[in-house]
Amino acid sequence: MKNKLLIFTSNYSLFQIGFEMINLYGVVYFYQSFDNSIVIALGSIILLQLGYLSTLLVIVNLLGRLGTRVSMMIGSILFFFSFFPLVKLETDKDIVWIVCWILISMFAKAFHHLPFYYYVSIFTDSKSRGAEMGIVNAISVFFEALAPILGGFTLQRYGISSLAMVSLVIFGLSIIPLFFLDNYHFKPSTSIRKIMKLHSAKQLVRLHVVNELQANSNIAWYIYVFILIGANFTKLGTIFTIVIIISAIISYSVGKFLDHHNRRKIMHMEGFISALAWLLRAITTTFGMVIITDTIFKVNRYIKDELVDVLNLDLLTHEGHSEIIDDVILLRQVAVNIAIILSLSVSLLLVYYFGFEVAFFFSAFASLFFLIV
Repeated sequence: MKNKLLIFTSNYSLFQIGFEMINLYGVVYFYQSFDNSIVIALGSIILLQLGYLSTLLVIVNLLGRLGTRVSMMIGSILFFFSFFPLVKLETDKDIVWIVCWILISMFAKAFHHLPFYYYVSIFTDSKSRGAEMGIVNAISVFFEALAPILGGFTLQRYGISSLAMVSLVIFGLSIIPLFFLDNYHFKPSTSIRKIMKLHSAKQLVRLHVVNELQANSNIAWYIYVFILIGANFTKLGTIFTIVIIISAIISYSVGKFLDHHNRRKIMHMEGFISALAWLLRAITTTFGMVIITDTIFKVNRYIKDELVDVLNLDLLTHEGHSEIIDDVILLRQVAVNIAIILSLSVSLLLVYYFGFEVAFFFSAFASLFFLIV
C-alpha cells in the first residue's frame, strides 16, 4: 500500500504544479486583462465552482462505473485541453475564451476530484494518517513551490500562452503514474439528506464549511499582492515560492506531531492564528510585510489544512461507514463546493463595494468559527 501511496503522490505532485500555476496566475491575468475587473476575476471562479458542483451531481454514477483511475485520467486530459482557450486569450481579449475555459475546467474537476479523495481514503491508514499525509504534503508542496516562480517568470516574459503550454505539458506528465494504480469502482446509493442524519457526517460538513469560508479570500489576496508589488508576475512568483518552501520544511514533523496530540484542540488554536494572519494581511502595505504576513498565513494554513485532511479522512473511514463511504465522499465534495461558492461570492461583494481590506477582515472573523468545530 505504501508503494501505491508513493505512486499516487507523484501524480498529485505533478498535478499540483500545473493546477497551482493557473489557480494563481489565471485569476490575476483575468483581472489585469479586463481592465482590473474584480467581477470577471472572482466571478469566473464562482461560475466554475457552480458548474463543477452541478456537473458532479449529474455524472457521479458515471464516474463510479468508469472507476477512479479512468475518471482521473479523463479529468487530467480535460485539464490538458482547458488551456487552449487561455492560449487564444493572449491575442483575443474576448470573454468568450474565459467561458470556454470554465466549461472545460468544470468537467475536468468533476472527473478528477471525487476519485482523488477516494484514493486518499484507501491509501492512508488511520493509525499513521498524520505522518502519511505529512509525507504526501511534503512531497507535493516541494513540487508545488516550483509553480509560482516558474509560472511568474514564464508569464512575465513570454505571456499567458506560454504559461498555458507549460501547464499543459505538466498535466500530460501527471497522467503517467495513474497507469500504475488500481481502478476502484464506486456507487453512491443513499441520498445526501439521509447521510446528513449521521453525526459524523454533520461533523465533516461543519469542518469543511468553516475551513472554506475563510480560505478562499486567498484568491483576492493574490490580486491584492499583485497590485501592491507593481503588477510584476516574476516578483509575485518569487514571494510565493519562498513562502511555500517554508511550509515544505516543516511538513513531515507536523505530520508526526498530529498523530500524538489532540487534533481538535490544535484546530482551535489554529483558528486564532488564522484570524491574526488575516488581520495582518488587511494592514499589509509593503513588500516586506507581504513576505512576513504570507509566511505566517501559509505556515498556519499548512498545519490547519493537514489537520482538516486527517480529521476528514478519519470521519470518512469511520467505523460503520464502510458501506456508505462513497456517499460520504460525495457529501464532502458537495459541502466543500457550496462553502467555496458562498465564500467567493461574499469576497467579491466586499472587495467590489468596500475594498480588499474589508474582505480580509471578513476572513479573520470566519476563522474564529474553528472554535466550534
